[in-house]
Amino acid sequence: MSEKDNGIYDAMNKGIDLATGEWIIFMNSGDRFYSADTLELLSNFISWDRQLIYGNVEVRRNNGFKYIKNYRKLSHLKLRYGMLFCHQSLLIRADIMKQHKYDVNKYIAADYNFVVDCYMNGYDFYAIPLIIASISAHGVSDNCRAAVLSDWCEIAQKIAPGVFTKLYYKVIILREYLKGVIKQILPTSMVNIIYRRLFS
Repeated sequence: MSEKDNGIYDAMNKGIDLATGEWIIFMNSGDRFYSADTLELLSNFISWDRQLIYGNVEVRRNNGFKYIKNYRKLSHLKLRYGMLFCHQSLLIRADIMKQHKYDVNKYIAADYNFVVDCYMNGYDFYAIPLIIASISAHGVSDNCRAAVLSDWCEIAQKIAPGVFTKLYYKVIILREYLKGVIKQILPTSMVNIIYRRLFS
C-alpha cells in the first residue's frame, strides 16, 4: 500500500492492520535481514509460548565500516536507559502488535514506548544469540539523536520516575551534542579510526 500517512509509525501501524501472519518484524529503508537463511534460523526459536523475540544487528556506516551491535538483556533497571535492542531485530506476535500499536504522538521514539508498554503489561521477552538484521546507521533516530533522547526521557518516567532519570538523560543529550561538534571539527578519516577502535 502506498498512500499519505502521518509519519513513520503511522505507516507502520497501517502495515500492522494489514498483516495476516502470526509474527511481525519491521525493516525500514536501507535495512534487510542479515543473511539469506536468517528467517530459517529464526524459525528454530519460534514457539507458541513466546511473545516477543529479540536479537542482534549488524550496523552499516556510509564509509563501508560495519560492526555488530549486541542486545542488552532486558530488565527493569536497564530499560530506563532506552532501547536495549533495535526494533529491526524484534519479532513480535501479531496479536500483541495489533493490540498495542505504535503511539504516533511519539514521532521518533514510538518503538521504545511500545517496548516499555509491553514490559509493563507483563509480556515475555526472549533473547536469542542471532544476528537478525543489517541496518543503516543513518536513519531518522540517528540523525535526530537529541530529539530521540528527549522522548526517551519522557517515556522512561513510566518505569523510573524521578530526578535521577531526568539527570541521566540531560547528561547523555549533552554528550550527543559534544559528539556532533567533534565530528564536525575532526576530519572524516579520524572519525573513522575512532569508530574502528571502538567497535572492532
